Amino acid sequence: MISFRMLWLISICIMSVACSATGTLYNDDLSLSDKYIIIYRPDHFCGILGTPDVIINDHLILKIKNNGYTKVVADPGEYTIEIKFSGIPGANVYKLIQVQKEYRYYLKYKIGCSIYGIINFPTTLQIMKYENALSELAHTHFQPPLIEHVEPVESTQ
Repeated sequence: MISFRMLWLISICIMSVACSATGTLYNDDLSLSDKYIIIYRPDHFCGILGTPDVIINDHLILKIKNNGYTKVVADPGEYTIEIKFSGIPGANVYKLIQVQKEYRYYLKYKIGCSIYGIINFPTTLQIMKYENALSELAHTHFQPPLIEHVEPVESTQ
């Protein structure tokens, strides 16, 4: 007979697999246009069962899964990037970036967590250098965005 503890462990394993990205692995195709914003979420235990919203300039791009990435074409200009994770206090992040012509931006989203309330790791959305991002992106799976091309915020000047 299966104990409650074993049943609980099996169900957690099944749920964590269901909340991980399953698309194709990252392929750094340098022949593509360089005007991309690439957002990725490396494999991490904290927040494993959730799928936060990725929002660029008030447009929902996708719900990013653990070990997932997406990319959108971004023309030069200003962009507001938000990641909203309902249900986890402190897991929402916001970043304002100025996209330059012919440049790729790699943004890494990592959910923070607390270990017994003693050690706290903050939630971050970091702009990463290509060399650093590539080693983590190699293990992530593509998630198609709802919107493939985003426009910059219009200037109010």
